[in-house]
Amino acid sequence: MVGGLLVAVSGIVLYAAYQGSDQTPTTQFVVTRSAVSPGTLLTSDHVGLVTLHLPQDQAEQAFGVEDDQLVLGSVAVQAMAAGELVQRSDIRSSADRDATSAAEISFEIDTARSLNGQLQSGERIDLIATFGSGPTANTEQILTSVRIVAVDREANSSLATDQLVITLALDRPEDAVAVAAAIDTGKLTIIRAAS
Repeated sequence: MVGGLLVAVSGIVLYAAYQGSDQTPTTQFVVTRSAVSPGTLLTSDHVGLVTLHLPQDQAEQAFGVEDDQLVLGSVAVQAMAAGELVQRSDIRSSADRDATSAAEISFEIDTARSLNGQLQSGERIDLIATFGSGPTANTEQILTSVRIVAVDREANSSLATDQLVITLALDRPEDAVAVAAAIDTGKLTIIRAAS
């Protein structure tokens, strides 16, 4: 008797799940049109709307058509692949940006080169970069006493490649050029600034 009841209940659950999966999705969510790097200012060239059916918990972390304007003008704090659902932890909205800074920039860095990842928003750091390797390597100070505005752990990081995405508030726009050059050609290290 109990076995028959369980079979009947599981059949009803399976039928309800099938009925739900058979419905055409009607809700639009924001996804990336192309691969996006940390620090990218998101525009309609980077993101668009796609109709999807998402579980409730995942839909709550995503951006729907009603709040897509929160994504436009925001800054990516994590790398995102083309076609990836944009979630709240992937961006920093323009409303959250620091109005006192001339510019902001984000970059990925290994935790081993960033005080073992023990960084917090609001603290000040020095940023150095080493260019080249071996006896011809050259290390330069890129920024001093610059404020961290966001620290995010890479969603896809593993124990072997533990990385953070750091967003800095810069006093001068030209500092962004120096940081971008160091990101592309050097190996970055963060030092906690002296108080």
